[in-house]
Amino acid sequence: MMLTLRAKLFATCLFIFGLVKLPCSLTGELVGSFDPVLTPAAASATATLPPFTPPTATLPPQGSTHTPVLTQLPESTLPPPIPIPTSLPATLEPTATTVLGDTDLSGVIFFDYDGDGLHGDGEPGLANLWVCIYPAEGDRCAPSDENGQYLLSGLPAGLQEVFVVNFTNDPAESFRYINLFSGWREIPGHYVAEHWVERQQLPVTEMQRIDTPMMVDLQPGATLDIALTQGFLTDIFACGVRERVETYQAYDLDPREGHVRNYQESESRTVNGGTTVLNGDNHFAIDWGNTNQYLVGTPLYAPASGTVIFAGIDRTPIGDCLVVHMVHPDSGTSSGVLHLDKVLVKDQQKVLRGQLLGTLGQSCATWPHVHFFLRSSSVPVVGQWEGIDPYRDTAAPDSVSYWTKDNAPQCPTFIQ
Repeated sequence: MMLTLRAKLFATCLFIFGLVKLPCSLTGELVGSFDPVLTPAAASATATLPPFTPPTATLPPQGSTHTPVLTQLPESTLPPPIPIPTSLPATLEPTATTVLGDTDLSGVIFFDYDGDGLHGDGEPGLANLWVCIYPAEGDRCAPSDENGQYLLSGLPAGLQEVFVVNFTNDPAESFRYINLFSGWREIPGHYVAEHWVERQQLPVTEMQRIDTPMMVDLQPGATLDIALTQGFLTDIFACGVRERVETYQAYDLDPREGHVRNYQESESRTVNGGTTVLNGDNHFAIDWGNTNQYLVGTPLYAPASGTVIFAGIDRTPIGDCLVVHMVHPDSGTSSGVLHLDKVLVKDQQKVLRGQLLGTLGQSCATWPHVHFFLRSSSVPVVGQWEGIDPYRDTAAPDSVSYWTKDNAPQCPTFIQ
C-alpha cells in the first residue's frame, strides 16, 4: 500500500498510562532498542537469567503444589469501551450540496486478517462503514461500497481528523483497531545466548483504536487504505505449522472446582463425568502442541508488536521453565509463551508483530507444547503465567475475541 499523505496517531498515550499499571510491567521501564547482533561471548552472559517473580504472585516453596492466586490489578486508566451506535445520526447523512474545498480522499477499507496493514489476497473489503472528516456532517462523511471502496470529495486541504464509524451491536462483527502500514524493517541475522537467529524482513505498522481519529494531511488526490481488525493478536505459529498443532488445554471459563468449560461450550462439564478432553480444570491459558516430539523446535512468533519484559529461565517447583513475556502498549495488554526449547529475544528488546521469539519445547513439562497467556491492565491476573481467555466466549453474546478474526487466530503470512 502506498500512501500519498502522512498519517499520524492522535492519542495513544492513554494506553501507555494504563499499561504501566500491569504488575508484569513493574519489572522495569519500557525502554531500550533492538541490538541486531550479539556476539557469542556477550550472549552467553544472558543465557541464564535470574528467577523472575511478578509482584502480584509468589512462587510456592520447593516441593509444594502451585495454586493460582487471584489478584486485583490497580484501576486501569484505559479509555472506556467504544460506544457502538445503533443507527446513523442525521448529521452524517451526506447532502451533496456543499463544496468545502478542492481535495479528495479515497481508498479501501478492508479486513486486515494478518495485522500487517497491507491489503493482501483473501482480505475482503468491508461495506457500509463510514469514513468521516471531523466535524462529521454533510459532505464530510461517505460510506464504503460492497468492495470496501470509499470517496470523499470537495474537502478542505491541510491537516484534518479522519475517523471510521462502524455501526453494529454484534461483538463478533465489530472492528476495534486500525493498522496503518509505515514501511518494512529488516532484522539482520544475529546471535542470542549462542543461538543463531535467521534474518527477518517484517512490516512496521501503527495500531490505534478505531474510535481514535487519524491526523491526515489532505492534499489533492490523496489516498488512504484503512486496515481494520476485530482484535489485535495474530497467531504465534506460521501458516504451514498451524494445522499440525493441536489445542490440548483450552482456557477454563468455569472457575468451579471440578468443572471445565471452554469458549465453544454452552454448558460446564465435570472433569471426570463429561466428554471434554481439551480443557484442564482451572487452566487459565491455552496449551498448543501434542505428544509428538517432532514439534520441539517449532518457531514461535510475536502475536503483536511490543517490548519484552522477561526472557529466560523461571525456576519453579516443577523445573526450570523457559519463558518470554512481552507487553503491547497499543492495546494495554501483555502476552507470553512458556515451556520453550530456546529463547531467542532478550529483556527490554522491542519486537515487531511476527518476529521470532523462540522455539516450542517441553521445559518444565512432560510433553511438547507452548503455554500461551494473555493479560489486560483492566482484568485481574490469575496465577504466575496465566491470565484471560483470548477467545470469544460463544455462550456469552457480549464477549469479544482478541484475535484478528473471531475465534480464529490468523497466522503471520508476511514472515520473510
